[in-house]
Amino acid sequence: MFFSASGIFLWMGAAVFASITAFGVVLYPQITLRIKKRPLERVFELPDVAVIIPAYNEEKTIGEKLKNVLELDYPKEKLEVFVVDNGSDKTSEVAGQFHVQVLRSERGKIKAINKGIECAKSDIIIVTDADALISRNSVRSMVSYLAGGVGLVNGFTIPKPDDLAKEDSFIKGKISYRKKEWLLRYEEGLIDSMCNAEGRLMAFRKSVVPKIPEDWLTDDYALTFFIRGKGLRLVVDKDAFVYDEFPSSSGGEIKQFRRYAFDILSTNFKNVKFLFNPGYGYFGMMTFPFRRFFPLFYPLFMIYFLFCIYLLSPLLAAASFFAGVLFLLIFSRLVFLQIISILIAYIDFLLSIFGKNNLKGGKWHTKRT
Repeated sequence: MFFSASGIFLWMGAAVFASITAFGVVLYPQITLRIKKRPLERVFELPDVAVIIPAYNEEKTIGEKLKNVLELDYPKEKLEVFVVDNGSDKTSEVAGQFHVQVLRSERGKIKAINKGIECAKSDIIIVTDADALISRNSVRSMVSYLAGGVGLVNGFTIPKPDDLAKEDSFIKGKISYRKKEWLLRYEEGLIDSMCNAEGRLMAFRKSVVPKIPEDWLTDDYALTFFIRGKGLRLVVDKDAFVYDEFPSSSGGEIKQFRRYAFDILSTNFKNVKFLFNPGYGYFGMMTFPFRRFFPLFYPLFMIYFLFCIYLLSPLLAAASFFAGVLFLLIFSRLVFLQIISILIAYIDFLLSIFGKNNLKGGKWHTKRT
């Protein structure tokens, strides 16, 4: 079988998949770190800014969030703050105790953001999640990047101090992974555009994004293609921090990454025109393919490898499978959980094609478990 025409074809496929995986995991980060960067122009002015906080069932967090926003190092007379409530618990009542504008929208995060954009007088829009605290200098720093061809600026995600103090090995692994991830996104932005925007803290211009299409599944990842498609860059501001709370359980991690993988998988197929398209620069030729397209197929590549080994020896295939699972559980539980999450996301995606999945565009996302 190994030396037959079909066997050679199968192993050639395995070699291609192995090369793609090795390039994405090992070579792409090294190339990105070493390639020549394009300086980012910064304009240190203080324009009017609208801060939009979409909220659904945020009664317990909105008070702390608004204290955080109202203590920003930014002139108060230049700051509009909108809490856009989606008809949830007592979020509006709590928000009404602060000097902010409380709006209401139809159900859906995208609809909430659009309501805020519609009511904003300012051209510069800051969108930030209700459960994400941000650094005092974040708005002042981020708006300085909205010049020179930059269409969107993301804050730099770091763990909450409580997570940093934890001794749990899983949390420490997650923190290390996320730090490397955001440093790589920063480097991508210096070359062309980061792999994807995230909605915890992002800034853009209303003149660039007057409204987010409500049939999009996500606001942030889809914005990546929308803005890059306009010829603008997406960058990370390393000086603007947004604090993230990581899931502490395996179930929480799978739930969060399953949604994340489904969103990316669904959005990718709507934007295949970017794949290896030199018209979109480094983002089209390298970042999108090796950071957000091929990685979702790594589990399928692994299954293909096991199938090839199975044709040689079923016993060797079984041994390889259990050895691989054991290795990941001991040395990289996070990667193991991400693989499981992606496999579940495949099922979600297939169900959505046949209308059997209730994940719809503009639906609320949450990392709570």
